[in-house]
Amino acid sequence: MEERKKIIPDKLEMSERELYVRGREPKQVTRHELHDSVSTIPSAWSGDNQMPTKKRKKHLMHSKNFRNLFMVAIAFFLGSMIFAFFTFFQGGTTISNNNIDIVVLGNSFVDGGEELPLQIKVANRNRTNIEIADILVEYSKGVGGAEDIVRERVSLGEIKSGDIAEDIVEIAIFGEQGSVRDVTFTLEYRVENSNAIFVKEYDYQVTIATSPVDVIVEGPENVVSNQLFSTDITVIQNSTEVTENMMLVVTYPSGFKFESASPEPDFGNDTWVLGDLAPGVEKTIQIQGSIRASNGEERIITVISGSQNPDDEQEIGVQFTATPLAIEIGTPFVSAELSTGQTKSNQFIVSSTGETTFTIDWENELDTSLSSLEITARFSGNGFDPTRVTVNQGFFDNNQGRIIWNQNNNSNLNNISPGKTGQLYFSLIPKAGVANPTISVAIDAKGVIVGQGTQPEEVSNIYNGVIRVASDVSISNALFFNNGPFVNSGTLPPKVGEETTYTVEWTVSSTTSSLDDVKVVADLPSYITWKGESFPEDANISYNSINRRLTWNAGEITPGASGSKKIYFKVGFIPSVSQIQTLPTIISSGSLEAKDAFTGDIVSKTFGQLNSSLSRDTEYNANNDRVVE
Repeated sequence: MEERKKIIPDKLEMSERELYVRGREPKQVTRHELHDSVSTIPSAWSGDNQMPTKKRKKHLMHSKNFRNLFMVAIAFFLGSMIFAFFTFFQGGTTISNNNIDIVVLGNSFVDGGEELPLQIKVANRNRTNIEIADILVEYSKGVGGAEDIVRERVSLGEIKSGDIAEDIVEIAIFGEQGSVRDVTFTLEYRVENSNAIFVKEYDYQVTIATSPVDVIVEGPENVVSNQLFSTDITVIQNSTEVTENMMLVVTYPSGFKFESASPEPDFGNDTWVLGDLAPGVEKTIQIQGSIRASNGEERIITVISGSQNPDDEQEIGVQFTATPLAIEIGTPFVSAELSTGQTKSNQFIVSSTGETTFTIDWENELDTSLSSLEITARFSGNGFDPTRVTVNQGFFDNNQGRIIWNQNNNSNLNNISPGKTGQLYFSLIPKAGVANPTISVAIDAKGVIVGQGTQPEEVSNIYNGVIRVASDVSISNALFFNNGPFVNSGTLPPKVGEETTYTVEWTVSSTTSSLDDVKVVADLPSYITWKGESFPEDANISYNSINRRLTWNAGEITPGASGSKKIYFKVGFIPSVSQIQTLPTIISSGSLEAKDAFTGDIVSKTFGQLNSSLSRDTEYNANNDRVVE
């Protein structure tokens, strides 16, 4: 068991207990006697009666060193104030930017690409002269790339106190109409007895009033869904300066189907690089396409012009214009399609010489009948020849370049039940002597819808098509002994067992368009020897000794007589007895193949063999053609 600690009560407790103990007599305390004596208390400490005190440390501000330092600071401050007063108000070498004024005078509007003269004035209102003053003119030209930021320094020299210095700078900026360009004028100057360069800036804003180019977009206001139509874009350079690195980007709406363009785009089907445009130059682009959309919907084609981005050749760096073309989609009451033979299309390629017959297939698309239907085919383009049009049951208006079919010349167009179809015919021959000939065909219709009054309804461009005329390629060959670039040897007429050499000439030409990748091939008979000589010397002609085939890669042929190409080469002939009194074949029949640069089609042509007849030689003698013993 744990021992309990003894608790000893304190004196206060014991006294309390004694107070409340019953029956206990209280302890008697003897009282002290009271006296009349009065004790005096001193009013202040004196002598040895003073209590000891702790010595207080003296504050820094009360120190002598601090007072001396403080006085020095006050003296320095007063000296600075006096110096500043005499410098700014009594003259000196210090200068203030607030006393320098930069003023720029000039038109705040400028046509894009035009030069804008600006007069700069700098006034020095300081009491100090400005010894060296330059104005740095900096602005964005608006062409993008490394050459976009223009910096020009103008030296103003010394500007004395109270004087004004001035000069004129000319700037040229590009951009979209209404855009604003900031021109920053930075004054850099020095003052006497100082190497420091002081700077003051002034910003001047110039608004582009007109774009350096005008873009005109022309096309139909309404078209039929999924019908081909043309959009013509004309870019006109209206600045007095060359507009560099021009570019055009066309944004197509949803449902648009690109068919073709002339010229072809440089990137994709929507981007053309026009290059540098001199003042007054015009560029035209025609785009063929169709839009599939519901009746009543609107679609917008937007043409954006600007300078090419030097960091990305497929994008515009600085935009000049954005021109929209709004087109409404409608549903025709009559549909039409054009075909030739069994081919229905919006694109046709025809011969430049022969006549081509076309068929228009039409149909009533309504649930009600039509009366007094009139269908018109309109023709245009440099390949259309109004003197070479033939029409069946229709009227050709050569003044307007159109064919009209109606109930007056075609009874099938009077009363047309719902869903009824019909056909119309015409033929044409393209115009001769033009480069890259094209014929555009647009079909319109109008008619009275039965039950909806007597006024005819009209719909334009229910069909749009393009007829491209393929170039007529020709190749001729000839045999010479006395003509051409080579000296031939042997006897005429050719003798059995003796070699006679001949010069062969091939000439290729195109009538209306350029030809690319032109290749001519022909074979040498077994008794003919390739001599390895050709003219011109850089002509790309080769001979395969295994299959005895000659191949001439002529490259590009441009249209017209000036664009034709000609080649000469030498062969040898040793007649045999079996060939006596015959005209042996010197070059077998051959063929030409090329790509028509205008239509994109592959064209081909064959040509006949050459025998030993020298009918085209200038010294032709019929007795020299046949082989003799």
